[in-house]
Amino acid sequence: MPADRAESGSQALDRVLAALTLLTDGPKSISEVARALGVHRSTALRLLRALEERRFARRDRELRYWPGSMFLSLGQKALELSEIRGIARPHLEHLHDLTRDTIHLGTIDDDAVVYLDKIDGLAAVRMRSRIGKRAPIYATGLGKAISAFMPRDELKELLAHTQFEQFTETTLSDLDAFLLDADENRERGWVVDDAEHEAMVHCIAAPIRQADGVVSAISIASPVTPLDELIAYAPQMLAAAEAITRDLGGEPFTDALPT
Repeated sequence: MPADRAESGSQALDRVLAALTLLTDGPKSISEVARALGVHRSTALRLLRALEERRFARRDRELRYWPGSMFLSLGQKALELSEIRGIARPHLEHLHDLTRDTIHLGTIDDDAVVYLDKIDGLAAVRMRSRIGKRAPIYATGLGKAISAFMPRDELKELLAHTQFEQFTETTLSDLDAFLLDADENRERGWVVDDAEHEAMVHCIAAPIRQADGVVSAISIASPVTPLDELIAYAPQMLAAAEAITRDLGGEPFTDALPT
């Protein structure tokens, strides 16, 4: 295949993937997709129509495009095939039965946390987190719990280009503050998120260790339960994290005791 044709095919694939990623952040008009991809409106329209024909996108009455049924189906199948999600689920349900608060399972993907599973708490107030959603590492309990146990050089490289957005008054403001917090979390063995991503939403989180290191975590979060009451559940959270760790063939943190 000629080099120019191969390059053109690669560019087209990049645009398809970029368009799909855009749609996961919310409905987009043709003009919004065109601006985001840096292409002419007609090019964006052809791309979106092709995705629509294959059910990777759907169009509403206001001519905005959303993720389609095929996209959602594949995403759900990927989550169902995730070994850790199936293994962790019974332990998450036990924590939920105990606390009645929101329970999360997540992992790090590139420079963000991805929610793999969620059981909503019983409070009337709902949180913005959802399965498949990405969130900042530095402002979430899950992200802080995983990154605290990463090699320091790897962690610095991961966050080297991160812009530390100030979501709330307690959001960590820069990389130095985050690294200091990571040291404290590593020593403690579990994490506190003091409304650092969503105002009024407190969270505690614990790492899950597999054979290749800490790649996931669980958390208990609530927009109504006071932080000190959440912290009281740290022993049960750690027990659940250790149980998941063992089920995954990892070595539990025997010194991870609440302080």
